[in-house]
Amino acid sequence: MASTQLQVRVEKTRQGARVAVGMAWEVHGEYITVGRAADNDIQISDPSVSSNHLELTRLARGFEVVNRSQRGTTAVGGEKLAPDERKRVDEDEIWIQVGRVLLSIRQDPETIPVAEIIPVPERVAEGPIIRLRHLGNRVEVFVHDEPVSLYPMAARLLARLAQEPGQIVSFGDLGEAADPEYFERAGGANISQLVSYIRDMVEQQIDAGHLDPDELAQWVFADESNPALADVDPDRREMLRRMVENVRGVGYRLRLPPSAILIE
Repeated sequence: MASTQLQVRVEKTRQGARVAVGMAWEVHGEYITVGRAADNDIQISDPSVSSNHLELTRLARGFEVVNRSQRGTTAVGGEKLAPDERKRVDEDEIWIQVGRVLLSIRQDPETIPVAEIIPVPERVAEGPIIRLRHLGNRVEVFVHDEPVSLYPMAARLLARLAQEPGQIVSFGDLGEAADPEYFERAGGANISQLVSYIRDMVEQQIDAGHLDPDELAQWVFADESNPALADVDPDRREMLRRMVENVRGVGYRLRLPPSAILIE
């Protein structure tokens, strides 16, 4: 398997933890160890974390987690693991509770480094492409005034991105917007999966003739002089990926002008 960069971040801590929220690591390799001891790939210096707390093996799709802690808490997606228990997760983003610390761990070949962030064009769309209507905890999505079906968590995530088009929204903020019990359930929402639902919805609207791909492309690929786009072939897949853009280790942003979005 090709070695992509692995992003590890402290998303939340329980009272008394000696680790700061936002602490992050970037590591390579297919086999990674997490624990309090200094010889771990990810060292978490908190008494609630065992010296050698867990082992993580990267698979072609997802991870295998082995709990090596005999007394400390280890939970994957809210599910506690017994000592020496193995759990396979077929996702490229997982949330693991290690003692009093909640970690997000993600491998995503689609990410771009912060240094390559492409400016969102400042031109004005002729009218809103996407309209979002808040109804309590539910968000209705319309494309050119036609209602579309979108998984509720994904709709709430889209609404959060749409509040700040062109701006990076952190993984934590997106998670809490998508699922109010996000952290209480040790990361109930899979951000990358929800983003894929949004991209799929947009592609379906293109196929149905409700969205003009050229209209979208003029915003997504507007700055063609940017070096980061020099080798980009603006096919549909690339356009959808850039429209909801993953900024490595930070979060996502929606590459549409504010005039293309209406929030009610």
